[in-house]
Amino acid sequence: MSFLQNIADIHVLAFADRSLQSRLSFNLYYTLYRAFIELDQDFSYNEKEKLLKQIVMLEEYMQQGIPVVSRFLAEYLTRWDGEDFQEMIFHLLQWVTFSSYLELHDLILDNVRNLFMSSSIEVKCSIVAMLNKFVQNLVSVFLFRKHREISGLFLEIGDEWNEIETVENIIKFIIDLCVCGLIVEQGDYMLLHEALRFFEMVTHLEEENKLPVWTMMPPAVVYNCLFSRNVCFLARVCDLLLKYDMIQYPRLRALGLRTKFMKEVSLQQSYIADFLSCLWNQNCFDEKEKGYIFRGMTESHIQSFFFYTVPNEALALKNHFAFLPYIYLMQKDCHALQGAAFDQDDMMIICNSYFPEIYNFISHESD
Repeated sequence: MSFLQNIADIHVLAFADRSLQSRLSFNLYYTLYRAFIELDQDFSYNEKEKLLKQIVMLEEYMQQGIPVVSRFLAEYLTRWDGEDFQEMIFHLLQWVTFSSYLELHDLILDNVRNLFMSSSIEVKCSIVAMLNKFVQNLVSVFLFRKHREISGLFLEIGDEWNEIETVENIIKFIIDLCVCGLIVEQGDYMLLHEALRFFEMVTHLEEENKLPVWTMMPPAVVYNCLFSRNVCFLARVCDLLLKYDMIQYPRLRALGLRTKFMKEVSLQQSYIADFLSCLWNQNCFDEKEKGYIFRGMTESHIQSFFFYTVPNEALALKNHFAFLPYIYLMQKDCHALQGAAFDQDDMMIICNSYFPEIYNFISHESD
């Protein structure tokens, strides 16, 4: 264990022969098991924290997980309260190793989901951020090495799992977690931000690594952004929808995978129809069958909205509550604008200057 004391020793260990790494691996698991499970009362909090920090430093240096650490995590997560050593545990989970998705799900992800559903909003956000980093490591490091037949530094670890199927299963797990979290937390903005970060990251990874995968935002994310009072969420989801249309779909069509993703294409078209009819065309209820969120809504239900507003115009750019603070500030700072009514074209000028993602989306999709 003395090899974990500083970066120079870690460098020696990373490039040491198999026998030295095997001995460390044995001692490392034995120490972790005794300190956190078998004799946890005999070790102080600071001693445990120091040990975890040293392991995190080793894994970060080697850019890979250590199998015995993943084995320890599988045993420790079942009794972990989610608070002690949280930062270090989440760092270790970002590099967890596994031999199959079934093993990963049963030993790690299932425990992560239980923790997620029983934790505060802050912990939920940390879990989504951790899984975000885990997918980045999986694609940018593990798959990169696998495609080039490069072994990891520690014990020459090789992974035999089906790469595309496993990545798709992990992403589906994270999407389900985000949807459940947004429902439970009623669209909390912190969690919505982390969910959007995940979809922005995974869209970039799929394009950068030419993966035959299309990760589509679920309705819970898309429409929480459309109905958000924060225009930044609206801009970010418009940017992603435009990337789907201009980059993701053409990329997969060029790979001959159009028929595989017909469900995603249909959902994307529904999203675009809703956003255009709400924000620009001002006919979201007249054209509700072309979209997703208002489809099937009865006329009597729609008529009840007239008591409060003109339903078709309620979410137009000129009326959308996310833009009202900006309109107010502009009118407050400019005497000539006080009392002026902003129409759709005026709002497009504002979007072009301050929210180009919304402007580009509407300009491209309305042509």
